[in-house]
Amino acid sequence: MNSSTSVTLCCVWCGKPVSIKDAKADGNGKPVHSECEVQKLARPAGNDTATAPLDTAVEDYSDESWVTLYQTALIELEHAKLSGRILEARTEILARVEKLLHIPGLHVEEQRAIADALAALRILEIEEATENREQQKQAVEKAAKSLQAIQSSIQARLTGDG
Repeated sequence: MNSSTSVTLCCVWCGKPVSIKDAKADGNGKPVHSECEVQKLARPAGNDTATAPLDTAVEDYSDESWVTLYQTALIELEHAKLSGRILEARTEILARVEKLLHIPGLHVEEQRAIADALAALRILEIEEATENREQQKQAVEKAAKSLQAIQSSIQARLTGDG
């Protein structure tokens, strides 16, 4: 490795970058700032929940905009609006996935929820496509019946009987 190359890690306690030369290891061998480790050690025993490491913190992603858009797509009753709702939800989910790549921590629960949401949106898309095909089929059948109904009068005019 080139000596001018600087490796930067993320502190598991505060989430901020810590250079490899300044990083200390916590009890699990994960990178931390010296200050973060000192603050952890200075806390009374059993008081670890207030500043738990980022990768073990309980996730609350329910206020993320992708969740609202996903839920809106799930309950959309108007067939004409459904594909737009699905697209909005999928776009916001992809933006959130991109954002999560730059936020320290594992985000396991949110990633699992995102995977489930994408699978459900795919099912909605399949159902919508099936509904579209059924509507097209019904329209074609209706047009065919209309043509059959007027076929005899057209034939009569063409043959001069009408």
